[in-house]
Amino acid sequence: MANWKQLKVDVQELDESAAVVYRLSGLLTDTSDAFQLLDRIREDMENPAKRFIVDLTGVPHVTSAGVGILAAAYTSAQRNEKQLVVTGPASRVESLLKLVGLWDLLEHHDTVEQALGQS
Repeated sequence: MANWKQLKVDVQELDESAAVVYRLSGLLTDTSDAFQLLDRIREDMENPAKRFIVDLTGVPHVTSAGVGILAAAYTSAQRNEKQLVVTGPASRVESLLKLVGLWDLLEHHDTVEQALGQS
């Protein structure tokens, strides 16, 4: 279950050249956990995987700091010729990403399976 005070991240690497999935639960805000997520995504960009999927299904709320983390991850992906994909955002999270213009830059899907082309 989501912990409302911190962000929890479950990382799943799928076939080294396929994708890395980050399943988030809790709030994406200005916590050390969120910045550790960004560091981990940046480190993982060194791997041969081309797609980095951030599953927001368990994230009910994102603050401006959380948007900044997603934007920084997107910038890192672009710089490394990788794809950052978001899946399953709550309607309020999606609305915020649209408001700041990040939604149109990110590839997005309803589910991780759709992002992987499995449905």
